[in-house]
Amino acid sequence: MTDSGRLSTEDAQFVGALVRKVGAELLRWRPNRDGAIDLEISQKIDGSLVSAADHAAQDLFFSEISARFPEEPVLSEEGVLNNDGKSERSWILDPLDGTREFLSGTPDFAVQLACCWRGDVVGGWLYFPAIDCLIESTSGLGAYCDGRSLSVRDRKNLEPARVLVRGVQCRDTRAQHPIIDTQVALRRFLVGELDVVIIRLGRLGVWDVAGWSIIVEAAGGVVCNGKGVRPQFGARLPAEDIVIFALPSLKEEAVCIASTLTEDPSSEQRG
Repeated sequence: MTDSGRLSTEDAQFVGALVRKVGAELLRWRPNRDGAIDLEISQKIDGSLVSAADHAAQDLFFSEISARFPEEPVLSEEGVLNNDGKSERSWILDPLDGTREFLSGTPDFAVQLACCWRGDVVGGWLYFPAIDCLIESTSGLGAYCDGRSLSVRDRKNLEPARVLVRGVQCRDTRAQHPIIDTQVALRRFLVGELDVVIIRLGRLGVWDVAGWSIIVEAAGGVVCNGKGVRPQFGARLPAEDIVIFALPSLKEEAVCIASTLTEDPSSEQRG
């Protein structure tokens, strides 16, 4: 580990292989597949679902990451690891983003991971096991999808219906509120189908956005909070209230739209 908290080439390769290994574990539990294990499913307080697959994937990640980085804390959607670790580097994990999609048999589920150093995200990995697709970025090395470079194309005019708000309602009429998973929305942003994605955390978690933040920035987008400031992420840091992903020329408009968010959360559920 360097003073900047960046992962060495060897450690980055280890993490990339680990998220694929966790993805393979999810596929082993996937319903409606020959040889799939019967799933125990429960509902959390917020109404979202959690399954034995979530816990199996998390346990595998915890076991391997603690063996390699024993002093580095991990914040996961389903628990914490090494919370008293001394390292300033930490990890934010969603072992199964898109539990509902996973249970329904669709491919839109992923392992999400962010590596953080003193509030900055220095590595992000989104692995989609059902289609064997890895989106990743580490500090200074660009954003890639299965080895292909990712780059967003900036535009100066914000068009209606190209702004998506998730986790809360918005008074700005340009905003859409479709009930889709965060990772689906941000994939649409990367391919140019959306100009702005605004996420309100709370019922949605920091694990939904942390890994994406470095990927979007490395692809040429901007990431900020509701005040227009680059957000801070870490296993022990308080979560931001609002996280905005936008094309660079549309950042100020995006922040203005975020200022019209209502106090009442939307009715969508986290998967």
